[in-house]
Amino acid sequence: ADSLSIAECASMLGRTGTHNPEHAVKNSASGNYAPGEACSFRTDKGPGAVDGLSVRIVALDTATALRHTFVVFSFDGQETVNIPAGNFFGTGYSYNQYLTHFSGVYPDGTMYASWLMPFRDSCTISILNSTTDSLFISAELETVPYSWNNSSMHFGAAWHEYKAIETAGAEGTGGTGKQIDLNMATLYGRGVYVGDAVTVFNTADAWWGEGDEKIYVDAETFPSSFGTGTEDYYGYAWCRPEPFSHALIAQPTGEGNFHPGMSVNMRYRILDAIPFSDSIRADIELWHWVNTVIDYGITAYYYLEAEY
Repeated sequence: ADSLSIAECASMLGRTGTHNPEHAVKNSASGNYAPGEACSFRTDKGPGAVDGLSVRIVALDTATALRHTFVVFSFDGQETVNIPAGNFFGTGYSYNQYLTHFSGVYPDGTMYASWLMPFRDSCTISILNSTTDSLFISAELETVPYSWNNSSMHFGAAWHEYKAIETAGAEGTGGTGKQIDLNMATLYGRGVYVGDAVTVFNTADAWWGEGDEKIYVDAETFPSSFGTGTEDYYGYAWCRPEPFSHALIAQPTGEGNFHPGMSVNMRYRILDAIPFSDSIRADIELWHWVNTVIDYGITAYYYLEAEY
């Protein structure tokens, strides 16, 4: 019995792609959406949970579409997600195929997210065209039954964009060596921190990711999670550029690891999710080998106690 339970758990933890659970209700929508229009789903038949969202965007300018089409979630009247599609789905500003337990991109450019997102009364899911051109958007939303109780939390995601930020560089390469920390998320209340992803546009022939993650739980003055390098945190080593994806870690593209270009890294948490009672602050150190200017986008994923 123990071996069977372990095998079942390992199978669940290792699962990638969309989940397609039993008793799921699927709704789909598609069409051409003008600037300012949204492909939206709404339900007032709570309690329940969103179990999956798949989105495909067709545009003449893919990079602009992925940067300026926003994924917007509201649960029980509270907006918890408002993030560019490319950042939320972990593909950056081009389509990069990968599959994890919680997100991925299929060969045809369909992006999916499979977080469980409970709601007590209602939810609204929108894909908002904030570009200046019309876009073709197709989307499918999957909801499942869910028993809301006093321990239930809303899913949320935070996004920070550090655009044209100057890196200190190493002293040995002419830099100052005075590295800085970038905030991934600062949250207040009771919740659980379940992952993060970075989209980096490198501009130099040098590695950008020597920085350590530093996570402070419940007003710690010294981080209880203090890492050994960005690539270690995201599941690889020696700043390798090869794409990879597994159930909870992925590098959909590493083109910017050694040279000018874009890199995307992500880490999702199940067994190592971080609960907090009052607050959490998650930072990552910006530690580039050379003094240059880069773009650094960060998405953090979490659950937070609902406010009523």
